[in-house]
Amino acid sequence: MKRRVIYTAVINALIASLVIVGLTEASYAASPSDHTILNLSVFLLFPGLFLLQGIACSLFRSSKVIALGASSIVYLVYFVFRYTNGFTKISDYTYILGYLLIGWIGYLITECILIIRRPSEQKQRRG
Repeated sequence: MKRRVIYTAVINALIASLVIVGLTEASYAASPSDHTILNLSVFLLFPGLFLLQGIACSLFRSSKVIALGASSIVYLVYFVFRYTNGFTKISDYTYILGYLLIGWIGYLITECILIIRRPSEQKQRRG
């Protein structure tokens, strides 16, 4: 059971990181001066990754620390890549706080939905 939970968190983060890095490298190879994909990843793809990690964490009953920690590590590696190549400022590391908040929101919304659905499912089984 524990392995499945860890695999869920790590595999989600790994797949997302491969997609993001692949898009970034393809964009950079095509046009080194165009940062559209880089900015898209910071403002759309990473928040989506954290939101999905929060939802998966709630659905699969995995550890919130492991799930959001795996996504945080992916972002920090991506941040180092962007910073060393001169694409970002050092202050951009603070985005991770917003991403963690988005992950918690995804977790809490999914938990609320599951709590609301559980009593109605139990009533249907009885009736």
